Amino acid sequence: MVSADHRAVQFVVKVSKFCNLRCRYCYEYEELNDREIITQPHLTQMYQHIADYYQTFDQQVDQPVDIEFIWHGGEPLVISPDFYWQTFDQQDQIFGHLPFHISNTVQTNLTLLDSERIRLLSEGFDKVGVSLDLFGGLRVNGSGMDSQIKVLKNLDILRAQHIDFGCITVLTQLNIHRIQEMMRFYERLKISSVRFLPLFKGAFEGQHQGYEITNEEVVEAFKGLVDLVLTSNSAINIEPISTYIKQIIHHYTPAAKPAFYSKREWETVYVVNTNGDIFSDGDPYEPEFCYGNLFTTPLSDIIHSPVHQAVIDAAEQRTASICNSCRFYGSCSGFSIAENNQAQGQQSEEKLDSYNQPQCPIDAPMLAFVERRLKALGIINPVTNRLMSPASAAQSTAQPVAQPVAQPAAQPLPAYSSETSVRLYCYDPDSLTSRVQYSAGICKASTLPQVSSTYISAAYVPVEPWRELTPHEAESLCAPHLLSDLSQWQLGSDLGIIRLTEDVISPFIEIFEEYGTRHHLSQENYRAHTTHPRWEKTLADVRAELERYSLQGLAPEILSLASASPGLRTVTQEKMNPFEREFVGLHLDSWDKKPLRRRHQSRNRICINLGREDRHFLFIPLTQVQMFQMIGLSDPEDIYRDYRGLHIGQKFMERFPDYPVAKLRIAPGEAYIAPTDNMIHDATSIGKRYPDVALHITGHFGFSVQQVAPHRVLVGGRV
Repeated sequence: MVSADHRAVQFVVKVSKFCNLRCRYCYEYEELNDREIITQPHLTQMYQHIADYYQTFDQQVDQPVDIEFIWHGGEPLVISPDFYWQTFDQQDQIFGHLPFHISNTVQTNLTLLDSERIRLLSEGFDKVGVSLDLFGGLRVNGSGMDSQIKVLKNLDILRAQHIDFGCITVLTQLNIHRIQEMMRFYERLKISSVRFLPLFKGAFEGQHQGYEITNEEVVEAFKGLVDLVLTSNSAINIEPISTYIKQIIHHYTPAAKPAFYSKREWETVYVVNTNGDIFSDGDPYEPEFCYGNLFTTPLSDIIHSPVHQAVIDAAEQRTASICNSCRFYGSCSGFSIAENNQAQGQQSEEKLDSYNQPQCPIDAPMLAFVERRLKALGIINPVTNRLMSPASAAQSTAQPVAQPVAQPAAQPLPAYSSETSVRLYCYDPDSLTSRVQYSAGICKASTLPQVSSTYISAAYVPVEPWRELTPHEAESLCAPHLLSDLSQWQLGSDLGIIRLTEDVISPFIEIFEEYGTRHHLSQENYRAHTTHPRWEKTLADVRAELERYSLQGLAPEILSLASASPGLRTVTQEKMNPFEREFVGLHLDSWDKKPLRRRHQSRNRICINLGREDRHFLFIPLTQVQMFQMIGLSDPEDIYRDYRGLHIGQKFMERFPDYPVAKLRIAPGEAYIAPTDNMIHDATSIGKRYPDVALHITGHFGFSVQQVAPHRVLVGGRV
């Protein structure tokens, strides 16, 4: 799973200013006829500069980076889909060997849609944003015709193709008073998220005459959205309302760690113009605020440029003068003031001075309003100022509150069959059934007093006692022999056990023994071995060894070396540091972020046991789609709601608490192959005396008798 320790940065790439619409408020209005497109060589240079900078950062602080490219225009989809497939390939070549997560988002007017663009939105981009205002008639083509009918038809096509998308609605004088109607429309559409964006600075003086809005009007509209969110069961993430509510909850959460946005320490958004000039999120296209050119200049030089340092100084002056006196500062990070995004709603045609903004015109009154509402609803006790339980909040309010959904009654255990199980292979098939046990079921960690305090609230864990498999269960799960051909391997549902050669394992053991990692886990030694002079060579050797198991000839990617203390019911934590106890329980990985229909195509994982004892891999022997079907969800409506399938596992475990979890024994020097993006899983260190040490590698792996036969060794060896 993606660690909360990751840092995220967005690059808003203005791939071209050319657009097939002429939205009357567009801040790019004067350049919408410009057909210039960023060239592939320029993008390659941009990627290289970005990779060089963040690779250095990752090495310095050992904190992985998530990089998101947001493709903007103009209209990005006027460009041929081949352009994007080529640049995605460039990204793979430049970032593929680095420890980054790369994603791509497109913001589109959705007026251009054909089979190739549908495939691009489905299989190429990770996220899709659609610009849609619903009322006002300001999003028009060159002839002045409203584009909305075409967009609504294309939205239906995206839904029919199960392509997830969010919407951005620009608030103007022509639609701001119909904001609740817009929300009801989005609820019927069952989209996952919507952002309401107040009218921003135009391309020329007087562009917004007749439909400009004031900060006060924005605040009143947002207040109506707050009441709508707090009194409905809507599952839509509504921004910025959801953020305001989270910030107030954080403000009243005891010992919550404060969050402050520091542009100097970590800038989260950059805007890259078509010519490569790079700007702050709050100052795009202002020549005096251009940091440099990302096509020609290393990002490290740009970040340390005098202009960038001056922009940082100004951001810090604004937050010092405005945010430091705000009682919500630390729950609200100050991002809007630092990036100057609150100058978008205007008092009149008068332009606000971007570096002398006197107050916080939207966030501050909205946070105060949300605070009052949460107190009125009883979610925050107005006397004690403490957060109350959902049940207490419901009893203390005279207004309707979204009630928690009643938990469904436990269902009988579904019958086992070849349709409801995965297949497990082993390099020594005769040992397989003796390696596997089944649990008595699944339960919420919060129901176990002795462990509940160390788990997140939504965590599920296996229920003891463990038992041997029945003959029918063993026949359903355990393959009696290896596949004859690697092409028969099912990437999204097959699991396997392999054993690595002594030449690969021995160097790890020698390094760990030198640092004592396999004997005792401490904050001093649990990562010390990564500084050993032989460490990189040892990792390179294991990559080379694992290439023979690659289904597509792709180089394996080292994810992490994970350590855990003995005696843990499950070992995966919200944070990577094993000394910060926030366990997540049985979970689904999402390294590739594939949608539910394509999770079986995700990379699987090899995990090598480098400890002194057997380790045990836990998994529910069902794929995500099988769980989806077993909890009674239907196609296509429900699969659209659970587009990426992230919550299917929790729904399944809640519905079927008697379903067994499999526990698979992996000896030292052995490794399992598992589709962890498509299967609920974890590991356990109960019964161990020494630390659990495992190396995780991702790729497209499988094995057959052809891979194993030349390397056959005895099972259960000990180091």
